[in-house]
Amino acid sequence: MKIIKISKLVIPVLSCVFFLCVCNTAIAIENKPLEQGIQFFQKGDNEKALIFLNQAVNELPQSVEAFYYLGLASSKQGDYTKAVAAFKVAVRMAPSLSEVNLALGVNYYRLDLYDLAKKYLTEELKINANNSSALYFLGMVSAKNNDHQKAIGYFRRAALIDKDFKQLASYNVALSHISVNNNVLAKQSLQKTIDLAPDSELAKNARSIIEQLDDDSELADTYQGTESKSWSVAMKTGFEFDDNVTVSIIDNTTGIDDLAATFDFSGAYKLIQYDGFELDAEYNLYQSVYKELSEFDFQSHTLFLSASKEIGD
Repeated sequence: MKIIKISKLVIPVLSCVFFLCVCNTAIAIENKPLEQGIQFFQKGDNEKALIFLNQAVNELPQSVEAFYYLGLASSKQGDYTKAVAAFKVAVRMAPSLSEVNLALGVNYYRLDLYDLAKKYLTEELKINANNSSALYFLGMVSAKNNDHQKAIGYFRRAALIDKDFKQLASYNVALSHISVNNNVLAKQSLQKTIDLAPDSELAKNARSIIEQLDDDSELADTYQGTESKSWSVAMKTGFEFDDNVTVSIIDNTTGIDDLAATFDFSGAYKLIQYDGFELDAEYNLYQSVYKELSEFDFQSHTLFLSASKEIGD
């Protein structure tokens, strides 16, 4: 079987999507270095922005805005480790502020720390269930964890909420279909990627993948109707150390460190799959148990129903 080469074009596109989504957050400007840092950041001069933003966090160590923009500028420079450090401070000070958890989750994703990325992207959805960027990156995290059925659901939800995600979501839906050898639906999603913006780089890459699928006779055999399995189950257990236990849903920051055991279970079932129409049900359970701060043990139950219809336009 031939190996299909997927362009890394998606990475710079992701960067553009992330910064378009987060840079419009309305945050008050409190002092001159912060004001200058934000102005340079908005002009695209990140080196000067970082000079003033580092000065701002030193002068205003309690400023969420200063750490937030320091994280944005650091991420734009490709220093994701420094960005995470800045965003973590911002989250501790304002755990329920929209976009801050998103920013931290996205940069954990860029560091390939997918469990932490999922944690903070999920926190963002608790604050804003219609945050298309959080949904999209949860799709990327799910794909990295080989949970492609869940990834497809997230991508489609992001596209339904925000039309700017339609082409990118369609492209990544195709990649997930390829990963589970469902090449009929993959080609449909790739063609949709092309139709949405025929002259774009994503469309060019989609055409290349279609050609590789067409040229591979072994893959062509799957066009006769390969179906992905209708169910999936995933479980994870582990430990996480939090140097400042924070519960965003009640906006409570303790200032105390603790170790927590975590358990994550998810299950999905395809209720209907007929003539391009799909109806999926998904359940997710998350449980954390702290060693000392048992009053902050957390359990969440989430149920999703998602419907989609493949169309030409």
